[in-house]
Amino acid sequence: MIWLLEGFKRFLDLSIHTVQVEVLAENNSRLFYERLRAKVVEKKDIQIDGDVLDLLVYEWKNIIEVVQT
Repeated sequence: MIWLLEGFKRFLDLSIHTVQVEVLAENNSRLFYERLRAKVVEKKDIQIDGDVLDLLVYEWKNIIEVVQT
């Protein structure tokens, strides 16, 4: 988690306050983002190697809230 917080601090230095990440719905790493209060803002289907997969877009509207905890 430290690497994510350091990245968020760097974003804040650049005046970036909203961050999105994309993760496949079947990837359990999405639970990490959920624990850090990211919200799903979009769901879409993508095709990889002939398979249609569910892609989730998570967003933190204001990363200051994450950095300060």
